[in-house]
Amino acid sequence: VSTPLPSQTAVDNDGGGQCGTSDSLSKDGFGDACDRAINGFEDDTVYTGYTSRYSRLTKGILMFASWGQAACVANFECDDYGIGMKGSDIIAAREKAKKDDGIWICGHIRLSNSCSIVMDYCTNCHSTG
Repeated sequence: VSTPLPSQTAVDNDGGGQCGTSDSLSKDGFGDACDRAINGFEDDTVYTGYTSRYSRLTKGILMFASWGQAACVANFECDDYGIGMKGSDIIAAREKAKKDDGIWICGHIRLSNSCSIVMDYCTNCHSTG
């Protein structure tokens, strides 16, 4: 099953309060965790409902200050899921926004199919869907 690739309609760098950390080690750890979180979507799986994947930070002040619970979460959500979206396309949409718009850590990536990919800081996170 192939799903049509939607286009990006808007992006922003909005996110939780820890998204703006000035600690460079935390920022690197946060970015690495976000890369791992988005890659938790399986390439050939078609996602037809709310889905989230997370990965914990492995370095930086945020990791220690949160007792190891600091993480990056990648959420996939739509107003109308329709035929869904393949994991590889979700990953590709985030990679495009990362490359073109600097959405490495936190932000919203809005797509033409009514779906969004939201990258954010979380603690005590859970993968859903």
